[in-house]
Amino acid sequence: MTPQFDYICQRRFHFIELIVHWEGRLTTNHLQKHFAISRSSASNIIQDYVRFHPDFLRYNSSLKGYQATEYFNPCLNELDLSAYLKIAKQSEDTVSWQQFTWLNSPLADIAPKKVRGVLQALNSQLRVDVGYASVSSPDFEARIISPHNLVFDGMRWHVRAYCEKNRDFRDFVLTRFNGEYEFVFPVLTGLNRTNTSHESGCFCVPRTHGAEPIKQHRISKWLVCSPYPRG
Repeated sequence: MTPQFDYICQRRFHFIELIVHWEGRLTTNHLQKHFAISRSSASNIIQDYVRFHPDFLRYNSSLKGYQATEYFNPCLNELDLSAYLKIAKQSEDTVSWQQFTWLNSPLADIAPKKVRGVLQALNSQLRVDVGYASVSSPDFEARIISPHNLVFDGMRWHVRAYCEKNRDFRDFVLTRFNGEYEFVFPVLTGLNRTNTSHESGCFCVPRTHGAEPIKQHRISKWLVCSPYPRG
């Protein structure tokens, strides 16, 4: 039987599930900053969650935080990326809020592992080595980028980042990353990290009609929709 929680408990547990799901690591510091509570209170909330869901989280001593187990099965509300960013807006210390721009839409869904590396890079201003696939190539190509903004255009998520291959800022479709991030040091300095959301709020969405079948498949996968029928 699913336990019943009061409103305050639901809010706290939903926050825990969003952080674990999208950031991949939960600490007492997350709850302290978001709810403006003491460390002991934050620890008690986590322990309450663990008591109700003993198989969902495990403590990783090397990361000094809680991570999801293979049995993690969120019980409260939706865990879409927009919900996470709305939580982030309420707690600007959780992420750098000015680095996110989005328009609400139910059309896009994305795997957390493709987001976590970008979030970490944004929070710590890190360079990232990650595989990226283009429409013309089925293989992932290694790219070293410095993420600047995470943007939702109403159809799909983009990462605005400095690309070392092109030596300029580029928009990368988030679903085209392979999700395997490796952080590269040292961090580049001197980049203009001013918010550029006004430049990247609108994107051209490619049409699959008339494209080769393999390209239709790639585009539909990245857009998280079904390929257009032929004809």
